[in-house]
Amino acid sequence: MTHTMKAWRNHKYGGAEVLVMEEVPKPVPVADEILVRVYSTSVNRTDCANVRAHPAFMRLSMGLFRPRNTFPGTEFAGIVESVGHAVHAFKVGDRVFGFSDAGLRSWSEYLTIGQNGPMALMPEGMSFRDAGGCIEGFHYAYNFYNKVELKKGDHVLVIGAAGGIGSAAVQILMSNGILVTGVSKSSDMTMLQDMGLTQVIDYAQEDFASAQVTYDGIFDCAGKSRFRICENIINHGGFYISSELGPKAENVWLSLVSAVLGSIPFRNDKSVKFPYPPGLLKSIHLFIAMYEKNSYKPAIDRRYAFEDLPDAFSYVDAGHKSGNVLV
Repeated sequence: MTHTMKAWRNHKYGGAEVLVMEEVPKPVPVADEILVRVYSTSVNRTDCANVRAHPAFMRLSMGLFRPRNTFPGTEFAGIVESVGHAVHAFKVGDRVFGFSDAGLRSWSEYLTIGQNGPMALMPEGMSFRDAGGCIEGFHYAYNFYNKVELKKGDHVLVIGAAGGIGSAAVQILMSNGILVTGVSKSSDMTMLQDMGLTQVIDYAQEDFASAQVTYDGIFDCAGKSRFRICENIINHGGFYISSELGPKAENVWLSLVSAVLGSIPFRNDKSVKFPYPPGLLKSIHLFIAMYEKNSYKPAIDRRYAFEDLPDAFSYVDAGHKSGNVLV
């Protein structure tokens, strides 16, 4: 008898309109895989990019005209239901969570994943409600932090401080003794204050790029600005790093120039970094360490029922979310 499950799928690229719920065969783990019953997942910017295949060059790996993998979802938390005969790292009943920007088919009731895949046991005391949406933003934020050289007392501006990446970046920076000023909207002030952030610029009321304050570096976690806009508020020898490629992929090219020459020519030794994000397991284990020390708390914006996942996608796709969106 074939067992089935419900799963959201996208047989073509696009927005929420391409997502369809289907009854599909429940996956069966092979020798070195575990089967996880998914208790929570997230909808994040990576998911939106994967479903839309945007930027367009993503189609080279995902499928030129239609997706090769029609089961989206990059993040999960759940319970191990069964294991392959060669699995030794996990057992039935373990509470596990994980993330992969390449996709984990997590918008489904069940998924299989190799025992050496990007996952770990959930931290003690963490709920499924929070665990399904805490790694994506943290992973990218950590890969901002590890691309730059900062010391205690340095001052960093975080653009998009209340987003999934931004809220993680704020907490990582502050836990390492970095002074942080955030840029966000007024409705996010309470969330940021709960993280301990006291210096916040409301972008609707103040142009941060025109202020007299300067910074040792800028984390553009929303990809809303550009180096040429921010360079006047970056200190000598400082940096700009963005979550997005920028117009005509300028952040990639400027980061290559910075890597070759040491900085952008004629810009007071200022540089652009690009946060290529390897090391998923390292990010997951660092997250666990910070969470267990009470130095990190996932920022949650909204929660949706599994049946309403397309509504969650539309909300995230619109670009206005704060923190993480869980399903």
